[in-house]
Amino acid sequence: MAKLINKSNWAIDFRCFSPEKGRKIRIRKQCFKRRKDAEKAERSIRDLIADAEYFINLNTETKNEENEEDEEMVDLDELWSTFMLYKKSMNLKHSTIDSYNSFYRVHFQNLFKEASIDNLEELVDLLLSNLKARKITGKTCNNVLCALNSFFKYLKKRNHIDYNPEIEYVKQDKPAYRYLKIEEQKKILSTIDSEFYLICYLALKTGLRFGELRALKWSDINSKEKKLIVKRSYVRRRITTTKSRKTRTIPLSSSTINLLNKTRHSRSFVFSDPDGSLPDKNRLYRGLVKAAKKADIQPFGWHVLRHTFATNLANENVPVVVIKELLGHSDVNTTMIYAHPTRKAKVDAIMHLDLG
Repeated sequence: MAKLINKSNWAIDFRCFSPEKGRKIRIRKQCFKRRKDAEKAERSIRDLIADAEYFINLNTETKNEENEEDEEMVDLDELWSTFMLYKKSMNLKHSTIDSYNSFYRVHFQNLFKEASIDNLEELVDLLLSNLKARKITGKTCNNVLCALNSFFKYLKKRNHIDYNPEIEYVKQDKPAYRYLKIEEQKKILSTIDSEFYLICYLALKTGLRFGELRALKWSDINSKEKKLIVKRSYVRRRITTTKSRKTRTIPLSSSTINLLNKTRHSRSFVFSDPDGSLPDKNRLYRGLVKAAKKADIQPFGWHVLRHTFATNLANENVPVVVIKELLGHSDVNTTMIYAHPTRKAKVDAIMHLDLG
């Protein structure tokens, strides 16, 4: 019978008796654009079966196909390997390649051993079931599904499959981005240990991403012109480009320049241990959590300081386009997510109506 595979593809799938094999066999054909085309093909095959011609033709056609398949048969693991070589040739960021490799090890490897390239819909269903059972967050689920969809597109492009199986992504509620109020910012700076003070202060005053802060060099800072240039990031123990692959310039206040000059050392990276190595990420997180607890504030991560920077600018009526450039966003809609007007800003906006 004809059945819909996805929004634009029909298939026929039925069983019939094979005189040659002496038993029922399953007949499947895919990629019909319309239901009536699939039904017409099924009727034609059934008529041939009745005349015993279908299996004669089928044997003639498939002998050569089987020989070719024996020579070219590749399992999903091998196809994934060639897919990753293709991805690496695209000059993607190292962090993206690392993510794909991680998804394969954690989510795909075992499924590929059980699944068949002829039934990728079942693979998708099993993956979704596994992700749900492991209580993976919606964002991570969609990242995994996006990687799998990219793999399917590659398979179709290379003619390993006739169509790209449809994948339904997980619906997500918009996350409530957290930021620190002015009083909380002051508390954090007053309670954080001295070794973490500068990186915390700079995060609040520049909005640099955590990886960008860790990769910051003294040579990136121009005290005379009161600016720093964001050129690189440190992600997964590797120096790489910024997230947007672009450099950007951040103006620095006089107080920030003074603080940097007081803490300047001879090592290349601004935030580095005495031996020149970059500080451990977990140690930096622990330092921030410790300061939050001392300040009686709910613990938070370093990215909250970036949210706070954007919110501070938005509350000072800095144009969104300017905030976008300072944060290094490629899309202004991303910047809007970070802009959280305070209650006072909302009240002031309404009060302006009375001035008329």
